[in-house]
Amino acid sequence: MIRLEKIEKAFGGNPVLKQVDVSIAEGSVTALIGPSGSGKSTLLRCVNLLEVPDRGTLEIGPETVQFEPGRKLSRDQVQRVRKQTGMVFQNFQLFPHQTVIGNVMEGLLTVQKWPLDRARARAEELLRKVGMLDKRDAWPANLSGGQQQRVAIARAL
Repeated sequence: MIRLEKIEKAFGGNPVLKQVDVSIAEGSVTALIGPSGSGKSTLLRCVNLLEVPDRGTLEIGPETVQFEPGRKLSRDQVQRVRKQTGMVFQNFQLFPHQTVIGNVMEGLLTVQKWPLDRARARAEELLRKVGMLDKRDAWPANLSGGQQQRVAIARAL
């Protein structure tokens, strides 16, 4: 479950998000649409704290975070929220120096601190879901755009 309440975000004094309220039920599919520059990407970046809202409340899974001007979030707060999210970027952001399986395992090893064998098993399961298990040892540069996108989806999952 994701709930945003009265989220505000400005850049250089220019408001981008103004009193945004959104509730998304767990397991639902939601489309965020609007014209270029309307704040869609900023809103998504606020959900996973790549941008920190200026004010408002974010509730995601069991985590609730309040934002106020001048209040800084702890690293632990940010990590707890990010463990509840995943994001596929427009250009996929795969690590070119890691194989497909390495890209999918990275968050499990580095952020979640999973043991190597458990991370590998989960990564293989996710790659199987997106039809990319046979490419587990391939390098991102050797994949098509659609294949890179599926790897990025597996990593986000």
